[in-house]
Amino acid sequence: MKPTFLLTVAFVVPLGLSILPHTPAHAQTQPNREQVLQACAGDQIRTLPMPFVDVAPDHWAYDIVLKMYYCGPVRGPLARQELQRLQTQGSQLGEIAALPDAKTLSSAQETVEIKGRQYRLETYLWRDAMPSTMIDGNPTNTVVRVVADDKQAFPASLKLDRLWLVKDDGQMWTTTLDGEAKEPAGNQIENSATNAPSWGLGTLVDVVVRLTDGENNTYFLKATEQPILHTD
Repeated sequence: MKPTFLLTVAFVVPLGLSILPHTPAHAQTQPNREQVLQACAGDQIRTLPMPFVDVAPDHWAYDIVLKMYYCGPVRGPLARQELQRLQTQGSQLGEIAALPDAKTLSSAQETVEIKGRQYRLETYLWRDAMPSTMIDGNPTNTVVRVVADDKQAFPASLKLDRLWLVKDDGQMWTTTLDGEAKEPAGNQIENSATNAPSWGLGTLVDVVVRLTDGENNTYFLKATEQPILHTD
């Protein structure tokens, strides 16, 4: 099982610290996945841009906020392992590995046209309702399926490589999907993810996936207000 790279914008704000979205006067280059892993693998977190305007570099929580925003649990050895895996794939990462901003995710459509063909997203989210020993309860599990509406064979060059779950209060969870990727079957491709946050049963979330083709083009597809169901 490959390491999961997590990104979250939902964390506990230190007492007395005001967090506001960063809106610089000039365009700021966003780090790609390899740069993030480089920073998370060692003591280089300050090489990444601060995404929040009210966290000054001399604030005691500055480094903590950066690590929580960019690294999640993928730090140290885990980040080094993931970085090594990426680097062995060659230089084709480019922009395909860069994580999109919230605006890109929110503008994702429920159908997308790729080379004259229409695709849509189907989802199933659930949590085990049985008692759990985990502090926050059993995690959320997600199955996603991208379907070609013309019912023709799903193109082998089109890959489903990343998933986002977004709540209406701004909380977000993301993970790579390539570690569990399945071959296209008929007119669809399916994938799954585990260990998403233990959000309440019945919570509605937007599910966004990223598709990439053989020419390194990226496409974002969304299913809005998908409920988290329960299994007994």
